[in-house]
Amino acid sequence: MKEKKKRLYKKQHIVIVAVLGVISILMLFPMVWMFFTSFKTNADIRINRTSLWPEAWTLEGYEKAFTDVPFVQWFFNSVFVTAAVTLAVIITSTLLGFIFAKYEFRGKDGRLLSFWPL
Repeated sequence: MKEKKKRLYKKQHIVIVAVLGVISILMLFPMVWMFFTSFKTNADIRINRTSLWPEAWTLEGYEKAFTDVPFVQWFFNSVFVTAAVTLAVIITSTLLGFIFAKYEFRGKDGRLLSFWPL
C-alpha cells in the first residue's frame, strides 16, 4: 500500500504566500474603490472623498455613460485597435520566430558578444 506523502510547507513558503496575498489585496483595492465610486453621486464624491461606501446609491454615472457620450462607438474603436495590434504582433512574432529558428547569426547561442566568457 502506498503511503500518502504529507506535504510539508516551509516557513519561507508560508511567508511568501502571505506577502503575495497582501500585495494582491493592495493591488485590487483601487479597482474596488472605483467600483463603489461609480455608484456615488457627484456631490457624494466631492463631499465624502475618503468614504468607500456610497451615501446614496445611484446609477446616474452609468446612465450618462450610455446616453451622453458615444460609448458604443468608443467600444468598437477599442475592439478594432486591439484586434489590429494583436494581429500585427502575431504576424511579426511568427516571422521573427522563423528567422531565429532557421538562420545562424552571431549571438544566437546566447552570447551577445564573442568575448564574453559564458
